[in-house]
Amino acid sequence: MALRFIEAVDAAFRRLADTPEIGRLREFRNQRLAGLRSWPVPGFEKHLIFYRVDEESVEIVRVVHGARDLALALEDGD
Repeated sequence: MALRFIEAVDAAFRRLADTPEIGRLREFRNQRLAGLRSWPVPGFEKHLIFYRVDEESVEIVRVVHGARDLALALEDGD
């Protein structure tokens, strides 16, 4: 199962690299989280990839389980 998850995350990263605007734009109270988007890991939809897009790149911020307190999980990495 772990290998399947890693392969699914890798596939999702490649898809985001090709079509970065595909994910849902998220809103958080913390302004440091402004501009984050999320996209579910295919086959593991409860796991979300949080990322930012700029003109040159896609920055993967974190992959977290959607049942977590998302704002807290994302702020914890700052």
